[in-house]
Amino acid sequence: MSDLSVPQTSGGQAPKSNKIVLLLVAVVVIAVLIYAFVGQSEDATPASTTPITQQQQLLGEWNRTDQNGDLHYLIFEQDGTFIYTVTPKGNTSPTIAAIRTDYTLKDGQITVNYTIDMEAFQESYTVCLSDKNLVIASAKEGSTRLAGTFTPAGQTEDQDTASGTTSSPANPSVPNSQPTASSTPTASTTTPPASSTTLTNAVEAYLRYLNTRTNYPDGKLLYLDNDEIPELFLMGASEADGSYLVAFANGKICERSFGRLGGLTYVEKSGKYQYYNGNMGYYHLEQGTLSGGAFQITTTGISEELYNEATNQLYTEYTLNGSVVDSLAFEKQLSDWLRGGYILYGYENSVPRQTLVAQLSNLL
Repeated sequence: MSDLSVPQTSGGQAPKSNKIVLLLVAVVVIAVLIYAFVGQSEDATPASTTPITQQQQLLGEWNRTDQNGDLHYLIFEQDGTFIYTVTPKGNTSPTIAAIRTDYTLKDGQITVNYTIDMEAFQESYTVCLSDKNLVIASAKEGSTRLAGTFTPAGQTEDQDTASGTTSSPANPSVPNSQPTASSTPTASTTTPPASSTTLTNAVEAYLRYLNTRTNYPDGKLLYLDNDEIPELFLMGASEADGSYLVAFANGKICERSFGRLGGLTYVEKSGKYQYYNGNMGYYHLEQGTLSGGAFQITTTGISEELYNEATNQLYTEYTLNGSVVDSLAFEKQLSDWLRGGYILYGYENSVPRQTLVAQLSNLL
């Protein structure tokens, strides 16, 4: 009788072809298990996002914390104002306050234009809602500063969490009423309140002052010193008109004039301001403080492009308080003075005169 049993190799092992079949079966089983596991994971956490097309969906305060502990804080306001600050881990107030400017929302994208260290940026992002979170992603090459997932700012520590009370949104009718470089959730604010009489006197004085500056069509309310009475920054109709920083204290108007339009930078509610502006290779720097209605100049400087006849080349000369310094010392003076976060005002985030009058009236 013929032997029909499976041939055996030396040592009693199965043929090599059987090993290959078993290996293929094992690979298929593992692949099926992995697919089933991944599929279940994806089903458990669906990536459901809704593009934001209505401004109302975007309004309010949002934040996120990086892995390194830095807190990023965003505010979108009804009047189109956009604010962005960063508070590094371990700090009690922002030291990178990048932006206070305008934003536009169209077809699920926001666009912001801003200036940092005299360099202009235009960035675009897609904006979506995902489980009540704000998801911001780059929609333009180089737009990475704001990208990330932000949660609603929600409750502050001193609110009754048991009652479900949340922080109120910023009042869009009152400029700068929202938390900023000096009043974010992590910052301590010791701003003395202004009496209603003092605020009324200030508003009335500002309105009278505006009637004397009819050739200044653009401006902004800002909070420079540490009180609840705003200051005015006015820009003229031409470079010849220049600009004015105006304060109210001790029952009277105080002003500081600047030779050109824009160029005002300041740390909010610190009293510290900086004017840095120029043209054709010549820039003038003025740093100073506002306290009790008095403007005090602390530093002046010049950045000037000059011609070296010996080398037939252009070079830039820097001076601070009349002494020649190198570029590093000049830049350090700029950054040190504005440490704590800064806001730059120019045409891109000023408002027309009639809007300024309305904003003043809304303070009463």
